Parts: sequence; C-alpha cells; structure tokens
Amino acid sequence: MKILAQSYLIAPNSPKKAFYHIRVEQNATFRYVVTKESGGGNTVWDQRKWEFRDQKAAIAFYLRKIRDKTNPKRRSPRKYQHQLQPTH
Repeated sequence: MKILAQSYLIAPNSPKKAFYHIRVEQNATFRYVVTKESGGGNTVWDQRKWEFRDQKAAIAFYLRKIRDKTNPKRRSPRKYQHQLQPTH
C-alpha cells in the first residue's frame, strides 16, 4: 500500500498518554483506505479501517477526523495535538 497522508496526534494532558494515528493509503486495486490506530502509552487499543472508491472522499474523511480530534471545544477531555513523529 502506498501512504498518501498520515498524522500522529497526541493528548499530552491525558493520564494514559493517549495517541491517535490516522493515515490514507492507496491499495493495489486503486481503492483508498483510511486506517486509524488509537490507544495509550505503547498500547494500541483500537484499530479501524474505512474503504473509499475515490481519493477525494478518503482525504475529506481523513481531514474531518483530524479536525474533530484537534477541536479545542470538543466534549471529550482528551484534547489532541499534532505530533511530528510517533513516540510509541
């Protein structure tokens, strides 16, 4: 799979050091897959994948997820921030 975009988000004030890794990949059949892994510390607690037929829809979904997670007014106590490289 070819990675088209990816982001590492962390919640620095989270007691369990929460992270959220999301990426957009193009697979061998030219479909687009958005994959996310989330967890805390060095442990992945949840993995999910969404498949799209076109790149525009996959990128829009990816950007919406990032916007939702980094929104400072979100209801969750976890406020995510971008991180350049993963630490887990």
